[in-house]
Amino acid sequence: MRFSILFSLGLSAVMTGLCYLLRDSVICVFLSEPASSDYALAFTNILLTTSFLFGVFYVLTNALQAMGAAAQALIISLSRQGIIYIPALYILQALLEAEGLAWAQPAADLLSTAFVAALYLRTSRRLMAAADRPCEKN
Repeated sequence: MRFSILFSLGLSAVMTGLCYLLRDSVICVFLSEPASSDYALAFTNILLTTSFLFGVFYVLTNALQAMGAAAQALIISLSRQGIIYIPALYILQALLEAEGLAWAQPAADLLSTAFVAALYLRTSRRLMAAADRPCEKN
């Protein structure tokens, strides 16, 4: 797990850095109007703030599934794009207007990653404790 988390964190950081360096070129492919490009650049910078967490998020989510914690993994998957993201859209838009819409995704990513890390730790500790208990006879 340690290797997978560190590798995914490193790869995600490298890819996020690459996206950050190439963001102007990518934006120009899709937009030509300067005002739109300015919004896109600002929103891209916001969205890239938590992109490095994607690898860790998915490693931990897949680990939960592999440990047989399917319900927890489902809740995590739903939380990133639904349970956390949708309320974040409304709350942050009310607080920060249009920029709040862009900050909703990083907020959901950060909270979902913290949530999956907590569930992973709880589940792995529970499974380790169960493995350490001597078998009970009927």
